[in-house]
Amino acid sequence: MSDSIIGNEFLPNVHIEKISYQIINRQTSKARVTISLYDTFDRTWSIDDKFRGYLRVILVGAYSKSLIDNVTSGDTRINKLVSGDLYTQEIITEFMESDVFCRWSKV
Repeated sequence: MSDSIIGNEFLPNVHIEKISYQIINRQTSKARVTISLYDTFDRTWSIDDKFRGYLRVILVGAYSKSLIDNVTSGDTRINKLVSGDLYTQEIITEFMESDVFCRWSKV
């Protein structure tokens, strides 16, 4: 896989694969976000049990455009957000494992 998918450091890149959004009624909506982390064919971080024990992915959703802009620009850190500002915050520690093989050619 290319470096843009995997990254070129030991820490994995996290990719948003799919977002589904459903309006239930006037007060309720539902979002489903599918994320992926990829490793090289030879596997580095994904076979390291100690590393995987520390691995956490935080998925944050927010309504406020100014809050989103501040997080995007780096003016506000995600770990400093309070729950009233957020739509949701999920800390993911359990991951499903599957094999994905991609082919590409270098230009």
